[in-house]
Amino acid sequence: MEEDLIYMKMAGRGTVLTVMSVAHSLNHSIFLVLPPLLLLIVAETGIPLGTLGLIASLGYLSYGVGALFGGYLSDKLGEVRVISLCLLFSGISVMVMMLWGDLLGFAISFLLMSGWASLYHPAANSFLSKAFPGKMAASMGLHGVGGSIGQVFAPVFAAFVGIRYGWRYPFLALAALSVVSAILMSRVGVETSATGSEHSSKTKLSELFRIPDLRKVFLFNISTGLFFRGIELFFPTYLAQVKGFSIEAAALASSLVLGVGILGQYVGGRGTDRFGARNVILGSAVGVSAGLVLLQYLPFSLSSVGLFIGIYGVGIFASQPAGSALAGLVTPKDKRGFVYGILFFLTFGLGSFSAWLATVVVNQSGLDAAFQIMWLLSLTSIVAALVLPKVRTRDEGLEPPVGTGLIRP
Repeated sequence: MEEDLIYMKMAGRGTVLTVMSVAHSLNHSIFLVLPPLLLLIVAETGIPLGTLGLIASLGYLSYGVGALFGGYLSDKLGEVRVISLCLLFSGISVMVMMLWGDLLGFAISFLLMSGWASLYHPAANSFLSKAFPGKMAASMGLHGVGGSIGQVFAPVFAAFVGIRYGWRYPFLALAALSVVSAILMSRVGVETSATGSEHSSKTKLSELFRIPDLRKVFLFNISTGLFFRGIELFFPTYLAQVKGFSIEAAALASSLVLGVGILGQYVGGRGTDRFGARNVILGSAVGVSAGLVLLQYLPFSLSSVGLFIGIYGVGIFASQPAGSALAGLVTPKDKRGFVYGILFFLTFGLGSFSAWLATVVVNQSGLDAAFQIMWLLSLTSIVAALVLPKVRTRDEGLEPPVGTGLIRP
């Protein structure tokens, strides 16, 4: 463990976390620009909304499935190298869209972006869990905060640039920044996957699935994946067509959700260290479901949307550092990258099912029905949170014993 700390001191903890926060922001922003652009793409290309929803669902599936490979590669090749490659090639993939602008070109480009971008989160979370011992949840929260600051502006940026210059150009701008970030990330002189662990390569993959508390964490991530992407994909369109918002106002509301999410990430990280991951996750799950009820059933649009932004935004983002820290504590260190890949797949890969289901319901019954279904599915996350283990979120540099994986209070 000493060698890990020496490497981080040489590189500078603040610099490393800043670069990773920028990378985190861009990794999400290439997806966040799509929802505000849906109606513009339909108007310019004539592609049906349902077809765009299907392409987005396949992209989200690729984003989740690819995380399994990202976790494995980060354990084998090193986290920094994997992060650099994913930023570089997800950015380059946008050129397909720019050069071949019909339905097939958009689909190929979006799927390539999704696949390469999928490598980021398991590598980043594995890196943070090893490089910031004792402050795992806090570092993940700050990583989320830094990423969210950039993400806040993605929907508004997409609407502004898309309306004035065309829907492809928001993707192009983010692609250029991704390539620059890949170059910066490749200059970070930190590797943790092969340093400082006495237990390196000793944990068999089959043993991971026999850890009861890790299976409970998997269950919670599955429950989140059932509704998260469906809400994200259609929220701006819901506001425009159901609540009467303009495209610009709907995009601003999406950005505000992410802005409130900055507070959620901070609260989740700090709250986990103080109150425990399970308590933070349970409160977050309750808040998410309550926010969806207020959005749909309060009679005044502005008040319902405002309350939704505040409650849902804090809830959905506060659970992220809490869940990541909890997963790190119940997972042997030499397999954290792989486990984070599984968790990301369960949330975002299965999230493609959520986007697909929402698309089907929108086509058959409308946006109101789709959001009602998403609310019902959100209730499963409350049940899943109730069975999560109670553990301290202090990483003392020790490997959790396989079979329990816990540091108990």
